[in-house]
Amino acid sequence: MKKIIVVFLLLLQNIFPGSAQSDCSGNSHSSFFGERAKMLLPPAANVVRVFMDKSGFYYPDMYIADEELERYCSSLKEWYAANPEKLKILCDQYRVDHSLSADEKISRLNDSVAKSYVRVINQKTKEYPTVDVLIHGFRKKAYGNVGGTSSYSINDYERFENVLSGAGTKNLYVEIYWDGKFITPAQSYKYRGFKLFENSAIPNAGNAGVELRRVVSFIDCENLNVITHSLGARVGCELLFNASKAGLPDEKILQTPAQKNVHLCMIEPAIGADLFDDYYSRNTTLDYKNKDNYKLGMVYNENDFVLLKNYQWKFIKIVSSPLEYGNTSLGCNYQKCIPALQKTFAVQYPNSVFETPFNFSNVGGDHRLFAYSRDAQFAKVMAFLND
Repeated sequence: MKKIIVVFLLLLQNIFPGSAQSDCSGNSHSSFFGERAKMLLPPAANVVRVFMDKSGFYYPDMYIADEELERYCSSLKEWYAANPEKLKILCDQYRVDHSLSADEKISRLNDSVAKSYVRVINQKTKEYPTVDVLIHGFRKKAYGNVGGTSSYSINDYERFENVLSGAGTKNLYVEIYWDGKFITPAQSYKYRGFKLFENSAIPNAGNAGVELRRVVSFIDCENLNVITHSLGARVGCELLFNASKAGLPDEKILQTPAQKNVHLCMIEPAIGADLFDDYYSRNTTLDYKNKDNYKLGMVYNENDFVLLKNYQWKFIKIVSSPLEYGNTSLGCNYQKCIPALQKTFAVQYPNSVFETPFNFSNVGGDHRLFAYSRDAQFAKVMAFLND
């Protein structure tokens, strides 16, 4: 029985997300952060936490019962519209003009909340030479009941930061909490987790990435590391370039990061190589096609059965493909897609750096972030980040 539990733990870890769009699909599996002030201890001095809902709206500094948000399709925008008195309080708090229409007030409020995150971050950047933006993957909560076979994103971040800091770095960590959905192993049976991942988590990741530009693009630093795990890679890609080919609101409008040195490090990316088809589609005045300020690196594992979506042990049989239920082929190098992507970079993006991918297949089937960060060869990843 213990082996069965472990199998489900590893299989479902970070790969069965979900998020709702304009409707309430996947609503019961949303990850909420409205009660964070009550549920979480304050962050360390070198940590800033950023919280976002399924549409990429930023959580304001106000206690909002998670069950209230669930009633409004996990949407801060819908909650604002249904609670005009609370909206008025927040508009006063964030100095938003009350004469605006309701929709305009909500939009301005979201932008003001984003700017408040930027101010907090930039108050700290002078103390740290590098800013690490950390982005978790699917099936993560910051707090609340996760059952016996799950972990919290906040704990994953803390353990990961201990590894990064243990290498002697003095970095500021910006932890991104987005609605990557959550589903228990029992609920995930018979591919329900896969469907939640494809139908809800992937769209949420795109929304979070584009809207995250409102904060990350305005961080006052020269050295920026965007470090992602699993489906967090989609968030990171949408943050840095127009990966959805203008398929998302504001994708062609919001400024992409223009810091001097930007490293995107994707650990076990639960995406396909096609996400880089428009790597040079960015919203910036930089001449990045001749001298790119981005450097791309990635950790992959050809034995990661979570990304392979294929496992069989005794009477447990899960048979799918990295190309089904949302493309996860890049992180497991399915059908040798990594060498093909390297050729794409050489031909289409010749002035951009795509570091030789780090092969962590020795880790085995484990998909957990900590399994990679504690491996001896993670020192090579650290060297890339500090280059």
